Amino acid sequence: MLAEFIRRSYRLGLRCWLLVIVAVSQFTAGAAVAQEEVSLSRGSLVVSEALAFETVLEAALGNAPAARSEANLRATAEAYDALGNSWVSSRPSLQLSYYDDSPLDDVGLREIESGVSFNLWRPGERDDTATLGDRHQERLEAWQGHLRLMVAGQVRAVLAELAAAESLLDIARQADSEAQRLVTITTDMAEAGASAQSDVLQARTLRLQRQQAVIQARTRLASAEQAYAVLTGLAMRPAARLVEVIEPAVAIPQSHPTLHFLQTQLAIASAKVNLARHQASGRPALSLGVRRERGDRLQPYIDSLAVSVSVPIGKSPATAASVGLARSDEVDAEVTLIETRRQLEQRRAQIDQELALLGESVQLGVEQVAITAQRYEMSIAAFEVGEIDLTQVVIAQQQATQARMDLETLRLRRQRISSEYNQIIGVLP
Repeated sequence: MLAEFIRRSYRLGLRCWLLVIVAVSQFTAGAAVAQEEVSLSRGSLVVSEALAFETVLEAALGNAPAARSEANLRATAEAYDALGNSWVSSRPSLQLSYYDDSPLDDVGLREIESGVSFNLWRPGERDDTATLGDRHQERLEAWQGHLRLMVAGQVRAVLAELAAAESLLDIARQADSEAQRLVTITTDMAEAGASAQSDVLQARTLRLQRQQAVIQARTRLASAEQAYAVLTGLAMRPAARLVEVIEPAVAIPQSHPTLHFLQTQLAIASAKVNLARHQASGRPALSLGVRRERGDRLQPYIDSLAVSVSVPIGKSPATAASVGLARSDEVDAEVTLIETRRQLEQRRAQIDQELALLGESVQLGVEQVAITAQRYEMSIAAFEVGEIDLTQVVIAQQQATQARMDLETLRLRRQRISSEYNQIIGVLP
């Protein structure tokens, strides 16, 4: 009798504690869900069926901070182009000289010289400057392609995160519906006397956990939408998911936008080597002017034309230093180009292997989802006839949900890897 009384008291106390925990959890979860719905309703984006990837990409390009560099690159290209078409290497300078002997012996000597001085091009320097202007123009065009590819990669990443958040939210909602199904089944069985009240509490606790998972999935979706809005500046997102087909490539093509941009950087550095050699050696100068002079007060003024030419001679250590510095920049640009190409090739080979493994994993995941789903339905049927307890049903339901989540994660990973592969070989969607 005493043992039976203690056992019943223990069960009654345990049920009371479970009821308190469930009540508190439901209140907390309900408040969290209400608050979450309010916050998400304020921050969610409009889903548009007509919004295409090209439109999103153009919006992201216009909103990209790196786009501000275009004005500077264009101005640099125009400046070198104008300099290469100029007949002189720098601005002319005015010269004025005045001689007067009145502060000393005051014989009456007066001499005035005035003219204009020009720095002339060294042989080949003008052509090298014009070539540098062409290289800057090529860099501007290559930079536009590089920027487009770089922003396309960012758009691909944020759209992939949106797709992942939506998929996981769908799975979380499906798991929540299944948990609600268990609550309904256990409640009906408890009212019919075929199940204990503890099973109802366990099913309701599982439902609360699933509701919390839905909240977390919606929060992830809200974060993904915020990242999308910051990147593109748009208040709507495309309804269709970005699906890309791999375009196999044996190697990274020479026309890759990033590699092409780095090649123009190398071409500019090479052109600067030749230009540095000219500039460090000095330039010849030409001065044209007039002279007005007289010997003393009794002599008339004599006017004459003045022509002056100065040509630097010999070698200077500054020439070798300037050329060496320019060659260092050329070597750095070449190393950057080689390392970038190697990194792209290495990542492309890794993706090839990863895609092959993902294909096999997806096939296994499909089979696993079918098995766990069938097992879950069988466990519900067995529970309704009293063959197993609710714990086994919960375990089967968790395994089925996890299998669906793992399969969807693999599919999303395969699609993300496909986008990355096309990004690496320089292909836009």
